[in-house]
Amino acid sequence: MLTTEIHRSLDSTLDALINDEQIVAIFQNHSEWGPRALGNRSIMFDPRHPNAKNIVNAVKKREHYRPFACTVMLEHANDYFEMLQLPESPWMSFAIQCKPKALKDIPTLVHADNTCRIQTVTEEQNKNYYNSKINEYDKIKDMLKNPKSLYESIKSLSEENSLLKKEIDKLSNEKVFSVKKDIITKLENISGLNVITTTVDLKPAKIKDLCFSIASEIENLFLIIITKDLNKVYCSCYISKNLVSEKNLNSSEIISKLSNFINGRGGGQAFYSTCAGDNLEGIQKLFTAAKDLQIQFLK
Repeated sequence: MLTTEIHRSLDSTLDALINDEQIVAIFQNHSEWGPRALGNRSIMFDPRHPNAKNIVNAVKKREHYRPFACTVMLEHANDYFEMLQLPESPWMSFAIQCKPKALKDIPTLVHADNTCRIQTVTEEQNKNYYNSKINEYDKIKDMLKNPKSLYESIKSLSEENSLLKKEIDKLSNEKVFSVKKDIITKLENISGLNVITTTVDLKPAKIKDLCFSIASEIENLFLIIITKDLNKVYCSCYISKNLVSEKNLNSSEIISKLSNFINGRGGGQAFYSTCAGDNLEGIQKLFTAAKDLQIQFLK
């Protein structure tokens, strides 16, 4: 079990580095012997990257015209290369003609004479390498409904995701602004302090921005905000810094007491603290206790 978990962790790290256009050196399992040894002692890079050849050549300090090797599942070799009567090429010993699919998807591996010295990989030959890389590749292709170009499909999804994130951030910021205006109109002035305990419908990550934004406009602020996200309750307390010293108020002490109502944990600084808990049924008691604590601390 430990070995399996270690391999999963290494596979994830390897995937992340290669997807980030990094060059990765592999040194795993037993040493290899043969005309070529790939899979256990290898330098790896994503061949779909248009500048892959120049990057790897610069690292290896070798001439630009020298060919590259690629690993390919034996069962998919004929999709990219003219295997003809060749049953396999496990040692990168043959220069094999490339098909149009190779020119389109992995042009950096195609030599000047339209060949590539490939290494076909089977599960029997290198189980870890085969299972970790190739099965993952097939899963991704199946999930994306077997696109013509996996690289272009993933690139397009990444660009769409980036645009969606920007749009979500924009909408989220607009919502924070709207909630902020609503809170400011509902503030109570108690003995010169602007006080409120309220619940809001915002993501927890936006609560701190909300508190600090209100504080930039309102002085003498004593604010407690409660929100819910998925299966957790979040409670935040902001106190203007001048009140921390003048009134001896401490948001960390307040959050410490309130966290008990939601089976939560948290902390922070004297002027801003937060907690999170999984007792959803404690929200109403938390709200009541928060209002009572504000009154208690202001006496």
